[in-house]
Parts: sequence; C-alpha cells; structure tokens
Amino acid sequence: MESIINQKQKFITTKEDKLNHGIGLENVRRTVKKYDGDMRISQENERFIVSINI
Repeated sequence: MESIINQKQKFITTKEDKLNHGIGLENVRRTVKKYDGDMRISQENERFIVSINI
C-alpha cells in the first residue's frame, strides 16, 4: 500500500479523480484549527487514523 499521508500531515487521495476528492479532511482540519484544536493523521498497516483534540 502506498503512503496516503505526506510530510505536511495532509491526506493524499488514492482515487482517480483527485480534483474532486481529498478535501473533506482539509475542511475538518480548518474547523479544528478555528477552535484551537489539534488534528493528526497516521497510518498503520492498511488503515489511516485521524485523531482530533479540541
């Protein structure tokens, strides 16, 4: 499985239509930041994990 997370902790979609996918987590990230929270994305085996603290 390819890495789905780049160095800037951004989710990289594996779907063919990349222009219309992969923006949902960025919307969540902006909302978490707005409320002074923290969001981390990690990858374990064939899963990715999103942790949010607000």
